[in-house]
Amino acid sequence: MKKVNKRKGFTLAELLVVIAILAILVAVAVPVFTSQLDRANETVKEANYRAAESAAMVDYLSNNRSGVQYYEYSVDEDTHELKVEEPKTSGTEGALTNTTGVVKVGG
Repeated sequence: MKKVNKRKGFTLAELLVVIAILAILVAVAVPVFTSQLDRANETVKEANYRAAESAAMVDYLSNNRSGVQYYEYSVDEDTHELKVEEPKTSGTEGALTNTTGVVKVGG
């Protein structure tokens, strides 16, 4: 008479194969996720710059300013509110980070 094995479950080999497959999937997914995150941060930076540029242009035209003006801007990380400072006559144009930068208007 044959002895019937009544134990249920997975063998060690089967569990190791599953763990190996999961490790491969994670190794593929992490670089994809981080590159998407980097692209999203670049898009945020560009959107903040465009919004600050528009706000600076409105101020420049509304207040009849002349010559080259540099507007510093910042974005509150909690409320996402854009704040554009009073213009200066000297500065360096460009988006510095996701939340701060300088916009050049006029000239």
